[in-house]
Amino acid sequence: MDDLPARRFRLDLGGVSATFAEALNLPSRSGPARTASPDDTAQLERVVLRDGVADLPSWNTLLQLADGKLPPAEARVSRRDDAGDTSWRLARAWPIALSGKLAGHKGAKTNEVAIESLELSHEGLVVEPR
Repeated sequence: MDDLPARRFRLDLGGVSATFAEALNLPSRSGPARTASPDDTAQLERVVLRDGVADLPSWNTLLQLADGKLPPAEARVSRRDDAGDTSWRLARAWPIALSGKLAGHKGAKTNEVAIESLELSHEGLVVEPR
């Protein structure tokens, strides 16, 4: 999987590895962990990742997680930039919405999927120190 410079965010979730250009609803600084019970996850903001690339096995795993065929898993979103790396850990995360298609751009590998948007629900989020 090629990492384009614009894809500063990396997702690791239950065997999935993907990179994204944009991430929404991630707090900018550390503080107390934000958690919820499995029955009350609506109070936590969902993490949204956009403009991503993953290999086909990772895409298939995301689909299985979204369909409930695999249990929620711990996720880590990492950001790389000039100021250093920042990571967010999401407890028991799973995709609730995702859209993508086989990559058809010039130079794409045959097993790449272009992910337009991935929305993750979770049971808690912690900003990890740099």
